[in-house]
Amino acid sequence: MDKETLKKFNDEVFATMPDEPYLGPVPEFRARMRRTSAVDWCFRAAAVILAGLFIWALSRPEPVDPLAFTAKSADVYTVANGVRSRVTLPDSSTVWLNCGSELLVADDFEEGNREVSLKGEGYFEVKADPANPFYVRTPAGPTVKVTGTAFNLSCYSPEKEVKVTLLRGAVQILTSENDVFTLEEGSKITVKGGFSSTDDTPDIAGDTAWTKGTLHFDNTSMREVLESIERWYGVDITVRDHSVYRNSFTADFRSESINQVLELLAITCDIVYVVDGNQVTILLG
Repeated sequence: MDKETLKKFNDEVFATMPDEPYLGPVPEFRARMRRTSAVDWCFRAAAVILAGLFIWALSRPEPVDPLAFTAKSADVYTVANGVRSRVTLPDSSTVWLNCGSELLVADDFEEGNREVSLKGEGYFEVKADPANPFYVRTPAGPTVKVTGTAFNLSCYSPEKEVKVTLLRGAVQILTSENDVFTLEEGSKITVKGGFSSTDDTPDIAGDTAWTKGTLHFDNTSMREVLESIERWYGVDITVRDHSVYRNSFTADFRSESINQVLELLAITCDIVYVVDGNQVTILLG
């Protein structure tokens, strides 16, 4: 190997070294004494360095990202469309899950890592523990940080808004843009992308009506209405005429059938629909 090639090899080796020196055990080699060329010594030195780097990479702790789900593994609770459920966590905190929701709970939750991830909608009653904050990750990015409180959280997909309605206590919303929003009791925050809005007088009863078995709409966009009906009744809705999305809708449903809901939609929003099993097609709007 010529000097130029050797220099290039050494430069590549040293470029991979960490800023801090490796303090782990040094590999020990035992062999018969013999004359060794300078080039061989360089290769041996490089081998020792690379071995040290390998051990350092395996043993160094992973950095903790406050916005990432850091649990070693997780228990998964999945609620199908048309079903609502309740989960009691190891610390006695309680989570009510709305239709079509999924909750991941850290496997080491009982060891103080009070960390969960929610896709969907959940109502949380978190047991107070200031020494071990409770984190709820969402698919859209924002994280809810609490110590002990009650709140409703809606976050069905990365493209949707994250909505937090706080009934009591205090929470912080941490975003991937390094923004931190503190929510006061009896208020609501909506976060999407890098934007947020706060409502100091939200409809708390309406936001949590689903926990009491009521499907609540209050001047709700038709797109959100149809998505909620799909989850609540376990049906698939196809919209052929997108002009239907220009409508909004206000109503409360508790024991009505899917046909009764669709009939009211047809009357109030002047739509035409067809039902085939659990398939609903909106033809005109």
